[in-house]
Amino acid sequence: MSLQRIFNVARKLGTPIIMTDAAGLEPLVILPLDQFEAMAGVTSDGEVKISPPIVQNEMEEIPLEDTFYLEPVDQEEGI
Repeated sequence: MSLQRIFNVARKLGTPIIMTDAAGLEPLVILPLDQFEAMAGVTSDGEVKISPPIVQNEMEEIPLEDTFYLEPVDQEEGI
């Protein structure tokens, strides 16, 4: 099977191709340029869309007593 035939099938299906070296290491993903540009944030006219950085909200600490029921342990039972 020729590599060109694999490219043609992948293009028709719209799926990426994953290739590796002979040892099965160093995987390389080949996908259509428009899919790569969309993933990289490049518009069709070549401009780069810079998205704002993702800011994670810091969660306030909630005491364990408010989250879980902590059952008292009786020391005399050997637990």
